[in-house]
Amino acid sequence: MSEPELAAAQTTPRSHLYEIDVLRLLTFACVIAVHTVNYIGGFGVVTDALLTLLHFTRGAFFWLTAFVLTYGQLRRPRPLRRFWPRRFLLVGLPYVVWSGVYVFLNATISDSLGDPIARLVDWGQALLRGDAAEQLYFLLVTMQVYLVIPALIWAVRRFPEAHLLFLSVAFLVQGAVFWVARYEPATVAWTHGSLTSVFTSYLFFVVGGVVAGAHADAVLRWVRGHRVVLAVALTATAVLALAVYALNRHIGLDLSDASDEMQPVQLVWSTVATLALLSVGAWWADHRRPGSWDDRTLAWASDRSFGIFLSHPAMITILLALGITAPSNPAALRVPIAYVLVVIGAVVTTEVFRWTPLSLPLTGRPMVRRTREARAQPVGENR
Repeated sequence: MSEPELAAAQTTPRSHLYEIDVLRLLTFACVIAVHTVNYIGGFGVVTDALLTLLHFTRGAFFWLTAFVLTYGQLRRPRPLRRFWPRRFLLVGLPYVVWSGVYVFLNATISDSLGDPIARLVDWGQALLRGDAAEQLYFLLVTMQVYLVIPALIWAVRRFPEAHLLFLSVAFLVQGAVFWVARYEPATVAWTHGSLTSVFTSYLFFVVGGVVAGAHADAVLRWVRGHRVVLAVALTATAVLALAVYALNRHIGLDLSDASDEMQPVQLVWSTVATLALLSVGAWWADHRRPGSWDDRTLAWASDRSFGIFLSHPAMITILLALGITAPSNPAALRVPIAYVLVVIGAVVTTEVFRWTPLSLPLTGRPMVRRTREARAQPVGENR
């Protein structure tokens, strides 16, 4: 895309990308599956092989975040004095609140609440590391992306002929980070495991989202016209990811390390999986019937998805504490049951929050009665 074409894209009427809603919901559903399998399924050759495939969600999330922000900024630019306060409020406030919730919830369940001052210190440390719960690193990295994405969007606009170069450099940087983290861990021992909470560890997905957002129309046309190619690529890269998992086991890595999310192969597998799910979203958008039951359901689910994402680890923690999913039952039985219970619990919790003044800090969205009178949210504002 030339610079004049990028400039013209800013004047294109903003429309809601229903393809993105579907991609977001499918990714959220897989995130819940990751954590359910991880905590309820236990270690096993099959469960960890499944985790290898489900780990595409990290790349999908950061690609999606960068895509949406770029698409919105190119079509209706917001000055940084408006962009940053809004974005940090919608993500930063839930990050702070839920970090505290998880610190105190985990301490209470484990009977280690102890000195409240000590727990406040734990809360502060968790905010710095993004590790109060499994999914909160994503919010910490997202806020880092908010800081750098104006510069990335500027670079995409200023150097329209260098997009492939940007992608190549980002691929090499992230690939190197993943390789060192997985196969030369002593080299990065000084980070104390914090690489997962730094945006440079996902640079290829972020830059890929920015470039795709600048070429949004072309990308959406491509996934519509290459569904068979994507299906074949999805199968091939899934086999590749599982082959790497088997190789990791062969060279002596334990189950957790063999299926770790920071594998160089994830750059390929996550990219293909993201585009494949985007093609599913494109199919939905092409067959969508405005106002139908399924259309209203998708809109409702999209609105609640962030709150479900924030609260679902609490449901897993409660299930484990109650012993509902007993380890004596086979993983093939207890994981699906736990997944359904976690989804139901997170949906109900989020729905309650959405109708209270706590909606913004606990779901990242204003309470329902105020949003009902608002106009439909444009894609540039979607998470």
